[in-house]
Amino acid sequence: MSDLPANVDLQWIGGKLIEMQQDIARRNDDNMVLTAIVNRQDGTMISLLSEMQAIRSQLDRLRADTHRRLTELEKA
Repeated sequence: MSDLPANVDLQWIGGKLIEMQQDIARRNDDNMVLTAIVNRQDGTMISLLSEMQAIRSQLDRLRADTHRRLTELEKA
């Protein structure tokens, strides 16, 4: 509060209120940008999880096919 003038009038208070509104607006914009970044990252992580599950299914199927073929070769 070092910028407090000796005579505080309504014009000074109005100016400070406008500065506060502008600061709040900037913070809201920053918050929206950060929220968008988090949502994008969250979507990326969900997509990555789905991809990993699909790869695991492929590997499980490959293991089962390999096991089946080896079992058939052992019987032959």
